[in-house]
This record gives sequence, structure tokens and C-alpha cells, in this order.
Amino acid sequence: MANIFSQFKFKYKFRDYQARALGEIEKYLANNKIHIVAAPGAGKTALALQKMIDIGEPALILVPTIALREQWKNRFKTDFSQGEDLTDIISDDLKTPKLITVITYQSLYADYAAITKKNRASVIACRLREANVKVIILDEAHHLKAAWLDATNDLINKLGDIITISLTATPPYDMKQSVWRKYINLCGDIDIEITVPELIKSNDLAEHQDYILFNYPNKSQLADIESIKCKIDEFVERIRLSEKLITAVSLHDGIIDVTTKLDYFINNFDYYLAMLRFLHFNKAPIPKNNLSISDASISALRLADLELLLSYCLWNDSKSYTEFSAFFREVRKELKSIGAIVDKKVNLHGTEGIKERVTQNIGKLNSIKDIIEEEKQSLGKKLKLVIISENIYASALDLWDEEEFKLIGVIPIFAMLVRKEIEEAIVLTGEITIIPTRLKALLYSVASLFGVAPEDISVRELGFDFDYARVYFSSGTSKKAVAIITALFEKSDTFVLVGTSALIGEGWDAPFVNALIMATSIASFVTSNQVRGRAIRTCKAIHDKAANIWHLVCVEKLGQDNYALGQDYKILKRRFEAFEGVGIDGDLIDHGIERLNIVDKPYNSSELVELNKATLSSALNRDEMRIHWSKALKTYQPVRISKFHITSDEDTKLIEVIKTGSLGFLSSFRGLNRLLRSSFKIMLKEKSPSIFSLRNGALFFVGDTILKTLKHMNIISESAKLVFLHRYGQTGFYLQDSTIKENSIFREAFVEMLSEIENPRYIIKVKQNYFAVPDIIGTNRENTDFLLGKLRLTRQGNLIFTRNPDGKAKLFLIKLNQKKIKASWHYSKEEKNPDLIQTNVDIQVMKNVLKSRDL
Repeated sequence: MANIFSQFKFKYKFRDYQARALGEIEKYLANNKIHIVAAPGAGKTALALQKMIDIGEPALILVPTIALREQWKNRFKTDFSQGEDLTDIISDDLKTPKLITVITYQSLYADYAAITKKNRASVIACRLREANVKVIILDEAHHLKAAWLDATNDLINKLGDIITISLTATPPYDMKQSVWRKYINLCGDIDIEITVPELIKSNDLAEHQDYILFNYPNKSQLADIESIKCKIDEFVERIRLSEKLITAVSLHDGIIDVTTKLDYFINNFDYYLAMLRFLHFNKAPIPKNNLSISDASISALRLADLELLLSYCLWNDSKSYTEFSAFFREVRKELKSIGAIVDKKVNLHGTEGIKERVTQNIGKLNSIKDIIEEEKQSLGKKLKLVIISENIYASALDLWDEEEFKLIGVIPIFAMLVRKEIEEAIVLTGEITIIPTRLKALLYSVASLFGVAPEDISVRELGFDFDYARVYFSSGTSKKAVAIITALFEKSDTFVLVGTSALIGEGWDAPFVNALIMATSIASFVTSNQVRGRAIRTCKAIHDKAANIWHLVCVEKLGQDNYALGQDYKILKRRFEAFEGVGIDGDLIDHGIERLNIVDKPYNSSELVELNKATLSSALNRDEMRIHWSKALKTYQPVRISKFHITSDEDTKLIEVIKTGSLGFLSSFRGLNRLLRSSFKIMLKEKSPSIFSLRNGALFFVGDTILKTLKHMNIISESAKLVFLHRYGQTGFYLQDSTIKENSIFREAFVEMLSEIENPRYIIKVKQNYFAVPDIIGTNRENTDFLLGKLRLTRQGNLIFTRNPDGKAKLFLIKLNQKKIKASWHYSKEEKNPDLIQTNVDIQVMKNVLKSRDL
């Protein structure tokens, strides 16, 4: 069949890493899914359009915003066409698809939701089949969550034989495991990755470094925090002894007879544990039917258990508590009043009120002041610094006095800069735009370059400070406002711009920016990476650009002069899993916060002062930062290294596998501690500061066995070698001489086997220890047997199949055993199928027991 795009050709030369990516794509088309992760500025759009042309079939391109929709259309016209009339080729309407149809995810979902539920995807798929659409490009695929993901996945499944090309700079690694798997099922495993260091090496991104400054909440905020903590303590004290809650949990079908909810509890196991711990804490009767649990083996009730239990009672499992709906409405109301509900989850550790006062504390203004003074000393008139905040707090325009500010935001930051005469600044948000009044003439001049006349702009001086003015654009020109103010900032001698993460995130183009302060509590990999990416773009006008990126952390008071880095630091630590950069005093490139050499421990005020001084001093020396990058890039391998934490225990070094940014879910892996007590023994002998000899240890043995099995399955090439490295106090592993995709597959399988048992198809038993057979292996019995053979284990007595009733019961017991809960399953003489066994506890009898306790 003829290629319908044969007359279109890329007008320019692809960069080396783009050409490499295009060469690799063909290898991964076997499953009709291509998943490309590429740093901002890597040219993902050009790659996808070229692949679309190579395939030569009609395509649907899905994007998250209208601006990106227009960008795709323009990119095809400017970079691939020879000036042809494209009216009959490109469409942005799903109802009239053409050879290239570009629409937003919102548009697809709106069309999808408007159709009768039964026929939703079928109607749209029929329309696309008539247009012969064979390719779907998912741009910024990290936006595919919840409803958008379900609608897109449904459509692709209905279309059947379709090629998907998924593009993102920031895979949503912070998703829950279940959502991450949905995302990977839609997009496929990551096939190709173009990393930030690769782009720096090719001079397509600027060298940069991250820095952290610590600060304190003010007295007012500390008082507010203590008040909120008291309210939480009062609520917890009441709810953990609540007779109505005890009754509701005791009468849950799965507590009365676990066999009726076995599948549900296997997949929601922590909820079951929270129920057990809550009932045990209150000495409530737990029925002894098929499953017998020793009360003495149930651990103490934790605050996290109470959070989880209430979250399920209020949302996830609310249908099981319909008789108690009035009670739970009151609970929800009280939790909301103390700010303990976040995204339909109960949060009693750090409610929204406490989090807000910590992450958005006014003390961060002092850090901003210090940074600006240091950056001016470093760069002088070359400085172009952007301060990002999540919130505007427009009401602060009426306050203007720093003492009256409650939380940090765009206007409080701007007011502080102006009131203390620290630095002149521009404000750019979707709601408020402010410029120095003296720039009025330059504003009109810049606006004319965008076709906007002076009469379309209104400039009004602020009533309390005539040196500044608010800017208003007419409705017809408002879409150009961001571009105009950005150009004004570039051309003016004003050094500082303050804006919101929503406006200055995805798509904002200001390559001249060389310093960024993230005065924000964003934890999301996606959003924080987008905001950070604004500062690291190269600029043709600045040949030696190097950027500093500043992160602000509010410490939490422990005692008179004792501070913990606290939850603000935890948010930042999570954020750093998405960042790959050079060590602050070394020549290695790595992801994670460890490369900044900050120890998470209590500090006194003088120690924090010295820590901040050292950071500010280091940030002044951009030349040294460039040298670090230059050395690091010489040995850099574009493979994300999965990490282990190491602690010393006499002659044996215990290793706890922790979450890596590559897996897309947040949980600790404790399997290796069990493995240490099994027939495998891990003895790590340090050969050098950077390399460990693990070839004779169990860790290498297990990893190498998985690798051999994946090679046997022809999933990983024979040349791949398992390598362990030691850096920044951690040990990591990766596959040498292998592709990004092979590393991704191996990493997930290796960690899955060493993790706590979730819900695998097969489980391996080694003495009294249990290990999951990785899903990619366990889907096939022959591959599972090969793995057992390489582990020197026999099939009989070592393998448990979990998909029949007996296996489910064993899986449930294994999961309880992981939590050190002693339990046993009792089969009736007549029936060995636990799913068919009837409970020997009558529900009415149970209710009467509870009533006798006045519950």
C-alpha cells in the first residue's frame, strides 16, 4: 500500500540522539506500542511526526492543551511540508477526521462522555475506522490519568489493530502501582529515553545545579500549627475508641467471614490489617471461623492504620457501611473542618492546615531575599531570575504589610521585594500582571511586535505605590499577554519575575532565564519537572549559560533549639526522584536528593545557618559547576540506576531495597531482609569505594537468575550484564550493554521478586520464606519452571499457584505472615475449597454480642 505521506519530508538534519532514537524505534513495533521518554527540548514532536510519515497511515494526535494542538499543526506545516495547502490533510475536529487529526484529551473525553455509556468507544472508533486511522500519538502522555486514561484506553481497544506512539518528558513515576500499571498497559514499557545529561552533552540544554535553603515558620504560623495538632489529637482520641466505629467494622462481611471477601482483601490487604489492628486495640471479638488469627500476633494500632481505615469507610468501601452512613457523614464533616481530608484520603499525620503552614510559610521570604542578593553578586546585570509559587493571594495587595501575610504566594513575594527595596520585579499570573511603571513605553514597543496596539492595553498605577502599575489586555489580545510580558522581561533591565506554576509551567518559553526559585510545595514529578525545565533551556544569546535552581524547605521544630527537616523536605525528596543531575561536590550524574549531600537528621539553628552559608557560597561558583558536568559527562551512561540503602550490621551488610523513580509506585521493599534469613546469604565485601563484589552473594545470584530467565524468554539480549555500583552511600544496579527497554523490564522484575508479596500468579517458597515470581515470567509455566531450575529449586514443594481457591488461601496466609501475624486456615472435613466453606458464626448472634456490650 502506498505511503500517504510520501511527499512530506523533514527539512532539517536530526540531531545525533534523535537519529539514534529513530533507528531504535523500528525494533519496538512488534507490540504496536512505542513509548518515548525525552527531556524538554529533545524534539519529541519531530520524532513522532517522522515516525508517522514512515508508517504512512492516517493518524490521530491527542494533546493536553489547545496551545499544543496548534503547535503540532504548525510544526508539521513548517518542518515537514513544502508549502502545500494542508486544508484537506489536517483536522482538529474528531467529527471530521482527516489524514492527520489533532485534538485535545478533553475534546476526546467530552465526545466520549456525551455518547451512551454502552456504545461510547464504539461510535468514535467507527468514525476513525472510516477515516482509516492506524496510528494514535499520545503527546504528554503523563496527563493520562483516571477518566482521560480510561477513555483513551477504551478507544484504542475498540480500534484493535492500532499503533500507539506515547511521548513524555516526565513519566508519572509517583502514581499508585495500580494506576502506573494502567499507564504502562496503555503506553507500553519505556522503549527509548533521551535524558537531560545527553542534551547537555550535545549543548541542547544548559548546565545547572539544584540547591536547597532551609528556613523557619514565623511565630503566628507555629501557633496555628500547635492549634491544629491539638484538634487532631482530640479527634484521634475520640475516634479510636468510638463504639459506632467498632460496631461498623465488627459487622463488616469480611470480618464475619473472610472467605466472602478474600479476593478483595488480597488486593486491599493493608485495609484488612487496619481493621484487625483497630478491633484488637478495642478488644472487640474477631470471629474464629476458617481463618484463625492469634490475637497476640496482631501489632499495635498506628495512626496510619486509622487513616486507612477511615478512608475506606468513607470512600473506597463505603458500600459495606450503608447502615452507618449518618455516623460517617458526621466523621467526614469533622475531618474536613480540621483539614484532614486530601483527595478523598484521610490524613492525620500532617493535615492540609499544617502542610500549608509549613510548605507555604512566610519564613521562606527570607530565603528568597538571600538568594537574590547572592545571585546579583554572582551574575550582576546578566541575572534573569524567576520565582515560582503555586498561589497568588491577590488579597495581599490590600494588606501590603509583611506582618499581615499568612502564607507565601506571588503577591506576598512581590510585596516583600518592593517594601524592603530588595529588587524591582514583574508579576505575571493569569489573574494579575504588574510591571514597574517606568517600563510602560517599553511595554507598548514590545507589544507592537506581537501586533498589539497601545489602545489594547490599559496600564494603571497601584494606589499605594505609583512606581508599579497593573496591566490589562483587551479580550481580543489577552492570549498574547504571556508572550508580551515575557519579552518585556527579557528586553528590560529588571532582574526578577514572579509568577505561578500553572502559568509558567508546561509550554512557557523563556530560555534567557538563568536562575529559578521554586517557592512551591509541588511534589508531583510531572509538574515540578516542567517548572524546573524552564530554567535549563539553552539560549543562543547566552553562549555560556549555566542555571541555578533553588528549592526552599521549612524545618519543623522539635524542641527549644532542635529542628527536623520535616515533611517539606520529604516532599522535596520525592520531587528529586525525577531529577537527574551532577553531584554537588563530585563528578557523578545521578537522580535523587543524595547527590546534594544533605543528611536527614535533627539540626540546631547554628547548624542550619552554616548549612545555608555553604550552599549560598557553592552556588556563586558556576564555573566549578560546569567543570563537574564536563567530567561527569565523560563517563555518563544514560541508564537510570536502581538503588539500595546500605546499613552496617557487623560483618554482613543488610540491604533494604527502596523505591526507584523507574517503577511508578511508592513503597519500601523489605524482601531482602527475609532473603538474608533464608538459604541465601548476602556477604558484601568492599573491593573499592565504588564497586562491590557481589558475584558470590545471593543478591547477585537472584538478579543473575532473573536475567538468565529473561534471556531464555528472548526478552533481553545475551550481551546484557548485571552491574552493581556504590555511590552517595547507596548501592545501585543496572544492566550493562543493554537497551533502555531491557533495563526497564529487568528492573521491575528484580524488584518485584524481592518485594513484599502482592498478588502474583506464582510464589516461590524457600524454607519459611516466600518470593513472588515476577509477572513477566509467571504468566508462563515453562518460564516459571526455568526460573526454579536456575534457582536450584524443585517444582514440588517450592511453587505455589495462587489462582485457585486453595492457592488464594495460602497467598492470604503468606501476606499475613509478612506482617508477622500468626494465622492458620481450617478446612472442613467435607470440603477443601475455602471459597465454599460457610462461616460458623451467625451474623445475628454477632449483632447480639455487640448489643450486649452496649455498642
